[in-house]
Amino acid sequence: MHNPAMLRIIARAGLWSALAFILNLTWEIAQVRLYTIWAAADGMSVAWALFHCSLGDVVIALAMFALAGRVLRRADWPASRPWTGGVIVVIGAVALWYFKG
Repeated sequence: MHNPAMLRIIARAGLWSALAFILNLTWEIAQVRLYTIWAAADGMSVAWALFHCSLGDVVIALAMFALAGRVLRRADWPASRPWTGGVIVVIGAVALWYFKG
């Protein structure tokens, strides 16, 4: 009926996403005053910008989670190979930032 391995992968990805959302939202809130939107927009526009930027960061974090899993061929890489997976995530995110920008 339900594949326990798939449920564990989904649970890990969900935890990864929640952590990414909390950390990125905190980061966005900390730096929002550095941008012109703070002075030029109303509160709801600022809140929407913070929310959607954080969601975009979650998508990037999930893509890097999947990339590390594919490269290491292990969905449990955060537990089994955290340093190697972390390096893959950082290199992938920096490469995405460099080529996107």
